[in-house]
Amino acid sequence: MKTRFVLLVALLLALTLFASGGTISSQANGPDASAAFVYISESSFSYQGYLEKEGDPYDGACDFHFSLWNASQGGEQIAPVEQIGNVTVREGYFHVFLDFGKEPFSENHQWLETEVRCPAGSGAYTLLGDRQIILQAPKAIWAQRMNWKGLQETPAGFADGVDDDTTYDAGAGLNLNGTRFSADKSWFDGRYQSRPSRVVVVAQKGGDFNAIQAAIDSITDANAKNPYLVWVAPGSYQEEVTLKPYVILEGAGERATTISAQVASSSLPITQATLRVVDYSEVRELTVLNTGSGDHKAALLVVSEAEEITIRRVTAGCKGGEQSCHGIYLNGATNVRLEDVTATAAVAHGNSVGLGLFNGGQIQLQGGDYSAWGGAEAHGIVNQGEMRAAEINASANNASLLNSAYYQDGYGGDVQGELLGGTFTARDGQYADGIYVRKNDAALYAEDVVAVGKNALYRNTGLDCDDVRVTLVGGSFTGEKGETAAGIRCSISSLEARDVKAEGVDGRIHSYGLALDGGDSTLYAGVFLARGALLAQSETGDAIVPTGGPEPDPKAVGLVLTGDITTRLETHDVTAMGRGADINVGLETRGDGLILFYGGLLKGLDYSVKRQGSDLTLMHTRLEGGEVFDACVRCVLVSRGTTVSTDGHTCP
Repeated sequence: MKTRFVLLVALLLALTLFASGGTISSQANGPDASAAFVYISESSFSYQGYLEKEGDPYDGACDFHFSLWNASQGGEQIAPVEQIGNVTVREGYFHVFLDFGKEPFSENHQWLETEVRCPAGSGAYTLLGDRQIILQAPKAIWAQRMNWKGLQETPAGFADGVDDDTTYDAGAGLNLNGTRFSADKSWFDGRYQSRPSRVVVVAQKGGDFNAIQAAIDSITDANAKNPYLVWVAPGSYQEEVTLKPYVILEGAGERATTISAQVASSSLPITQATLRVVDYSEVRELTVLNTGSGDHKAALLVVSEAEEITIRRVTAGCKGGEQSCHGIYLNGATNVRLEDVTATAAVAHGNSVGLGLFNGGQIQLQGGDYSAWGGAEAHGIVNQGEMRAAEINASANNASLLNSAYYQDGYGGDVQGELLGGTFTARDGQYADGIYVRKNDAALYAEDVVAVGKNALYRNTGLDCDDVRVTLVGGSFTGEKGETAAGIRCSISSLEARDVKAEGVDGRIHSYGLALDGGDSTLYAGVFLARGALLAQSETGDAIVPTGGPEPDPKAVGLVLTGDITTRLETHDVTAMGRGADINVGLETRGDGLILFYGGLLKGLDYSVKRQGSDLTLMHTRLEGGEVFDACVRCVLVSRGTTVSTDGHTCP
């Protein structure tokens, strides 16, 4: 029997226009189209797709041939074949980099043809479906090479391609001489000094002092132009420490110098801690611990409304506490920077927080690990202010009720979060959310993050958002196990997602790739998968029921709109698939809503689309698997196999 491969792909090309900062994209659907996305820089781009063999996702290594043509059939090949061998394909997904040069895109339209050989090095290539049209990439490449001259609506003074506006203003920290900027050294000297004027050594033997606080208390003339360094030799120092402005506290290394104490506050906000950090100070290269009992505890405290603080390569650990325990606690502090910091909290009762920014404030995180363990609620990070975090790791585990790696709470007002890369993992308890954002004026921007919620009893989500504004660019969001598993779950929220993968795995009752309840959402590309608890199969192909048996009729839905709240959704080139449960659905709508699904793939063994309410229109979409439930769905150029809807009403 001849082996059959199917490439599920809807091609999207996007080119960054350096002149305008915008993007231009195009989309094409072949007879076996699903979702892939492509980014172009100059003439090269990254191509991603989904490959099936005999109806199942392929795993292994494959060889690919990509060729560019000037017609959908026949015609001429307009660029050399891109031959890429030994490409890894995992659960059907693969990506490669292609470069046909710029010249082929001078034509009006181009078509991409794909051939594959699996496993790699094994015989003849198989042609994958029809060629895919590329509509607007030529204009994008042309636009990238244009200057201002001849373009409409150019800024004043740019008609000749030359910037004639040479009126500039120097901001704080800069001098302006003619058209040349330079640093204002006096401004920087008034705020920062690269080297301390004096060094005070603390050592258990042989230093200027044998206690850290005594060394700090001895400093009476520290200022911006006369900062001090208090250097602490290796050893364990049992004391509470409060810094002074313009004093740097430095240890001999996180494993060498430790400050520990047993101190607590009776109420919030916390005012006592092992180490209290104040304005214009810096801490680096040491460990701070708070152990023992008490109501509200913190290892490291940035005092209320402090500003201009830097903490580098510090470990802050809190253990125990009756009501709350924090590795690092900040209350309304601004202009705080943490670099490669480790903050941990572990409790048996109350709440544990690795890093908490409370009651406003502003903080930047670069690298580092933030974790919480145990209690009723565990949060790796809590944000009630403005937070920008790049390439951090956050986790929360073993709390009895709620575990969230990143918890953003907008009850306190205008709360903003920006997450750039990094991993966010929560597990156990009744609810586990990799990222949890809620309420009012809160807004989150997340780019290329990995967020996972798993092993909680009731609900596990990669991202859970409630009444907020969320923008996602790239990244992976996974909810695994429990009664409900959802990659992304948003209620009454504004969601914009580009090139996101969201997956709900092994929910006993429900598995959702993306679940929306109210709000306005727009999706560009991306893959939303649901995999039910019955995915495992025996050698005969029959589903294996997990030990103890699943709940009745478990359901897997790639994209679902739930509830009675009005939901508005617009999608472009999105894949939504449900598989492995008793009931499998690509797209399901319930209640009141307005949905436009443009391009992409909807696939479910039982229903490709299940409408139980909402105004739903499908355009240029590929359907696979089960039927469309409800004849009120509008289908415009929607295909299933070789059948295409043309009347705008009947769905194939």
